[in-house]
Amino acid sequence: MTKRALIGLHTQNIEREVKYALEGAGYKIERTGSVDEVLEKMGIPQNSAPDVSPTNPFEMYVMDVNFGSYGDDSCAPSLRVFQHVRGSVKKGDVKFLAISGNATALRNAEEAGIPCKNKDDLVEIINYLRTSQ
Repeated sequence: MTKRALIGLHTQNIEREVKYALEGAGYKIERTGSVDEVLEKMGIPQNSAPDVSPTNPFEMYVMDVNFGSYGDDSCAPSLRVFQHVRGSVKKGDVKFLAISGNATALRNAEEAGIPCKNKDDLVEIINYLRTSQ
């Protein structure tokens, strides 16, 4: 069975590196341009409760903490996605990583329990992705 990863990132060079790392780990990559599109690809109906599980789950999710709101301090975009896979992440069935260069957004994500890393630590991000198989 082919593993699938869903990527939603603002920065093209980071997206490229993440894509290469995941492809090298055997993932088929799907890119997305908005949080609504992420949820649609996951099979989550619009305005669903946070505990609704995806009908089309991916094995890996990588997105900006503030995806769709570049520069914003909020972690709401990544939380909106993470809340639907939190249980699967806790069980180890799914991997989720939010990244950002915004220290406040990262702190907010950490406080919300979202797995996250600073986008300036690209080597750490790539190592995490390669070992998250």
